Amino acid sequence: MLRNHRLADVAHRIHAAAPQYAPLLVTPVASDKRKGEVVAFIGQQVCFFERGSRMPLTGQPIEVMITRALYHRNASGHFDRDRVRALVIRVVTQDDMLIAHDGFECSGSMCRTTAAGAIGHGVTTLTPGRTDIFEADNVNSRFCGREDVPVRPGRVWIKRADTRRDVIRIEGLARLEDAQFAPAVRK
Repeated sequence: MLRNHRLADVAHRIHAAAPQYAPLLVTPVASDKRKGEVVAFIGQQVCFFERGSRMPLTGQPIEVMITRALYHRNASGHFDRDRVRALVIRVVTQDDMLIAHDGFECSGSMCRTTAAGAIGHGVTTLTPGRTDIFEADNVNSRFCGREDVPVRPGRVWIKRADTRRDVIRIEGLARLEDAQFAPAVRK
């Protein structure tokens, strides 16, 4: 009973630290370059819908999550993380669940990147998956004479079916600001 009470306190602190939620809405439009395909825009940044996901109707605003970024390549053929070509998004469905987290941090001797996520009154461990969510890089910061980078609490999308797992992989980001690539996105 005491353990459940402590977990509920931790879950409450995680919820309180996360920013207010505002749905990420886009209005799909027909692609100019690929006949029969649909794209959307977040600000000036073009967004492609995840392959194999539900394709939305054009002209009707829908809620989406950001699943990853696509980057331009530099002269040597490597991805240029300072130049986002497009964002990949997916329509939010009933199979998805929005949860709060306490911020991702890469630290420790094993360089583990995780966050605590609050599901109702319980707590779970989250991993970033392929989302490229912001993570505070604090590996060896104390030994290198650097200040620790503060973690950034937020909200993320997970699969509702995964809530019983010990470690849950994030499916998508609820806000552009939570991504490592946010500064490289066209506003």
